[in-house]
Amino acid sequence: MKEGRSPADLSYPDWCMLYDTLSEDDRVKISARIADLTYKPLISVIVVVEDSSLELVVRALDSVERQLYRGWELWIALAPSASPPVRDHIQELSAGDRRVHIIESEASITCIDALNAAARSADGEFILFTDITSELSEAALYFVAEELNRYRDADLIYGDEDEIDLQGNRHQPHFKPDWNPDLFCSYNYLGQTIVCRAELVREVGCLRSSFRGAEQYDLCLRMIENTHSERIRHIPFILYHARAVDVSSAHMSRVSNHAANAARHALSEHFIRIGEEVDVAAGPGIDLHRVIRYVPNPRPLISLVIPTGGNVTLLRDCVSGMLNRTEYDNMELLILYNDSTKRDVFPYFDEIAADPRITIVDSRGGFNFSRICNLGVSRARGEVIGLVNDDIQVIDPGWLQEMVGHALRPEVGAVGAMLYYPDNTVQHAGVILGIGGVAGHIHRRLRRGDHGYFHRAALTQNFSCVTAACQIIRREVFEELGGFDEALAVDYNDVDFCIRLRKKGYLIVWTPFAELYHLETATRPRHDDRMQGDRFQRERNYLKRKWGAETLEADPNFNPNLRLDNEEAYQVAAPPRVTKPWLSGS
Repeated sequence: MKEGRSPADLSYPDWCMLYDTLSEDDRVKISARIADLTYKPLISVIVVVEDSSLELVVRALDSVERQLYRGWELWIALAPSASPPVRDHIQELSAGDRRVHIIESEASITCIDALNAAARSADGEFILFTDITSELSEAALYFVAEELNRYRDADLIYGDEDEIDLQGNRHQPHFKPDWNPDLFCSYNYLGQTIVCRAELVREVGCLRSSFRGAEQYDLCLRMIENTHSERIRHIPFILYHARAVDVSSAHMSRVSNHAANAARHALSEHFIRIGEEVDVAAGPGIDLHRVIRYVPNPRPLISLVIPTGGNVTLLRDCVSGMLNRTEYDNMELLILYNDSTKRDVFPYFDEIAADPRITIVDSRGGFNFSRICNLGVSRARGEVIGLVNDDIQVIDPGWLQEMVGHALRPEVGAVGAMLYYPDNTVQHAGVILGIGGVAGHIHRRLRRGDHGYFHRAALTQNFSCVTAACQIIRREVFEELGGFDEALAVDYNDVDFCIRLRKKGYLIVWTPFAELYHLETATRPRHDDRMQGDRFQRERNYLKRKWGAETLEADPNFNPNLRLDNEEAYQVAAPPRVTKPWLSGS
């Protein structure tokens, strides 16, 4: 990078030139690395060609021919709608390379049959499904081979992508997280170019034409039901470039609506097959989905643990919101005061003490959020616990039902909400490990209603951490972990708790469909700034020693090609935090 240039100044084309363009030396080293691989699987590339232009077909198929990894074969499902020039080009390609095979379909509607015939006939141990509007990067199959040498049991592999125009200009990079099951149920973030174990594709019945427009999504849903999460692998390199096709907006709208409905149908069938009762609804965009989880009747008792700093106005609004503006009829509130709580709040305690749903808890002692929460949970009666700051204000009456629905899932450890500042910008939309050196909120200050980076501020998904300012947990899970670490009195206690949950194998879920305001820090006592700074640094150092860089700098729900020094936006990292395998030798 030029001297004095910051990552914020770096355009994506410049980033591509610096970090994602192969030199001749790179190609020589990749070739040497390929020769040394102990496992060289055959990869069957399968693509359907319908009425695409000759230029798109040539570019897409040439990108297969140019692969640095030569252990591939190409299967082309050729539709009747393909033009004579396209047909001639494909026939010429097949005649010149024995690895190229053609399967004719009798009508466009039977292209799926042709694709399935290819999948069943392919000799490759792995199948790469791709789209004729996409170009593979020249190292794409090499990256796949490297991944398969590291993880021989992989069943499904996907990579990052960007878009490319006819002049070869690249833009709109989609740097994806590792396997994120709740995000996948919100939309097919894996993309249209995926690598699947051929045996598994055949075992689950290949593609199904009844899901036209969402055939691969349906296939992936069936495959993930028959594999394990550790066998779903993400390669954090750009494996392909998607090309925008010039079609009318009306046609695109019809196609997208049809595909979205097919995807939601596939998703509904998926949950039926795995025995989960849900509603699958349209999400905040045409091809986005919302999975609504049921809360059983009678509803479980939820105990909302609310430490208070004693700001009567804030606490009154918080309590009123919980009891009067929340559509959940089985809750108790435990309000905990401590040495730092303002005495002004005690007359208000007298006002509300007669309400059988409210318990005032004496947690006196120096302010320690972890200790207070642990005490509150020990006094709670509910099978579900809600940790709620006293500066939380209800927006959406259904917020608690949404969160409890996820918290009752046995695989889920904790659930977080969408929290806004009073000016309707985002305060919390998930926590990313590594931001600011330890952890930080992503999409901070994004305007309410904005979808953020590839819809990630608008869709239910998994994060490594969510804030304890509003967090729902099953009591048994909280007790299994032994509660919060009281060495973290104020900061990072929720980060530590969520890391421990994930180490135990639990998922952390964040949902944008539970919306609340968070006035932030109103619960905390205000002391000498220097004391606060010293305490903050001690707790920060404690967390870093406890978990180390291996955990704090490699968040699987982020991407090593994205910056860790900016909470407000997803921007490219310069340099990326990935090592090119031909340079590492492993």
